[in-house]
Amino acid sequence: MTRSLTPTAPLAAPIRRPARRAVAGLAALLALTAAASAGGTAYTTVQLGNWADPATWDQGTVPGGGPADQAYLAHDVTVDSIVPDVAAVNVLEGDELGLRIVAGALLDTNQLNVATTPGVPAWVEQTGGTVTPGLLRLGLQGPGSYELSGGTLQTGRVEVGEFMGTVSGRLSVRGAAATATVDEFIVFTGGSLDIFPSAAGAAGLTTIATSTVVLDGAELAIRPTYAAEVGDSWDLFTYSLGMAGSGFASIPPLNGMEFALDTSTPGVVRAVVTASPYPFVGNQCADAIPLQLGVQQAGTFSLATLDGPATSCDLPFVITDLWFSYTHTGAVSTSVTAELRDDTGATKTYTALELWDGCGGAVIACAGNEFDVTQPAAVTWTAQPGATYRLRAALLGSGPHPYTLDLFEDGGWADVGGGSPGVNGVPTLTGTGVLLDGETAGLELTDGPVSAPALAWLSLASNPFPALGGTVHAWPFVNQFFFATSPNGEISLNTTWPAGVPAATDLWIQFLCADGSVPDGITLSNAIRGTTPLGFIP
Repeated sequence: MTRSLTPTAPLAAPIRRPARRAVAGLAALLALTAAASAGGTAYTTVQLGNWADPATWDQGTVPGGGPADQAYLAHDVTVDSIVPDVAAVNVLEGDELGLRIVAGALLDTNQLNVATTPGVPAWVEQTGGTVTPGLLRLGLQGPGSYELSGGTLQTGRVEVGEFMGTVSGRLSVRGAAATATVDEFIVFTGGSLDIFPSAAGAAGLTTIATSTVVLDGAELAIRPTYAAEVGDSWDLFTYSLGMAGSGFASIPPLNGMEFALDTSTPGVVRAVVTASPYPFVGNQCADAIPLQLGVQQAGTFSLATLDGPATSCDLPFVITDLWFSYTHTGAVSTSVTAELRDDTGATKTYTALELWDGCGGAVIACAGNEFDVTQPAAVTWTAQPGATYRLRAALLGSGPHPYTLDLFEDGGWADVGGGSPGVNGVPTLTGTGVLLDGETAGLELTDGPVSAPALAWLSLASNPFPALGGTVHAWPFVNQFFFATSPNGEISLNTTWPAGVPAATDLWIQFLCADGSVPDGITLSNAIRGTTPLGFIP
């Protein structure tokens, strides 16, 4: 029978595992601590780095080899080789992850204790290798997390949310690439189990094999990384001696998706999708939401799941994402900017925007708002004619999270050429600033004849023709302005760009300078084209 568990549904009375086991686990920890103080060596990190590097540790040597040696990690440490036996590994804190286990690693320890500093979070991430702790404890004094996405975790016992002083423990399983076995029991008394299935069934999630499972007051968070449908299911645990607990305290719905636990098959704890809003546009890269220059996209993350990588920019964990697409239909390459704004006003959320060259391709650019919702996550790139790009909006946070996404051409200045040589060479004209209401824009002319009259032609359409040893591009002109070059042959002009100039307006500017050194008596500067931004939404 499939039973739906929601935060308001009544649960059977929780069955705690026998007290003698809890006492035995606590006694083992105390025994290890006493042994270390009696004869073991305590090793503490002094910098982030590799476990096998002696410079990582205060003792100047690598931990392990002593029967009661303990390692204390106060920095991010990576294990990618065989670690000599160590009695206990205590992850105190971490700038990002704390302890990273990768391919080639073998970490064998009696205890792996995660988050042992009061109030300070700590993480372990295993993407490969083998970890074989006799006891794995998550969340002793601070929020402690174990992220399992690859390799082998072989442990005697796992305790999540256990004993007095516990703050919060979290076990996260991502995909089906890992192997996880718990010889005796896995117990959740509080804390949470977060699972990220990548497909339905065994192909999408690692199943934890154990002897006994205790599910007492914990939260189960299911976050499929694909568009899961009604009926999709995943075996969370297989057990041999019996499930000693009645169930998770809650299985919260995720963005319109609902779940239930199915314990009708002896020896299996299974999660099942009972309601799903999918498919919908934007959830996956192949179904990206199309964008147009100058058209603001607004929506929410309320139906988003994680379809792309589990990390983004410098953010170690991503919760949900949305996909967008843009095809550049212009005939020339153009600088384009996309800006993603989080409209929730919350201060503890992180949005990131990634630019991809295609589904399953490479990331071209990436930026995040650094937990500051007053700032957009913005990427700028040169869009090539006919190319299609993908934009991934990634979120770390909870709730619907309304957003706005703006896509616009940057506009600016382009050198059109056409100048003719004079007494100081070809006069060089450049444009500065953005042609946007209220912004400062300017013109700089250099290498012109000294202290000479000069005429600036302004045109809104270019019909070039050869003249005066060069090419006149600013023709027909709609206005002309008289100036004089400085004793250095320069002209410098600045103005505040006026309001009301339409987006994507092109204008051409070119100088004609009096120059007695050339037969016609006039030298042409190069022409420049200025373009007001297309679709900019201030």
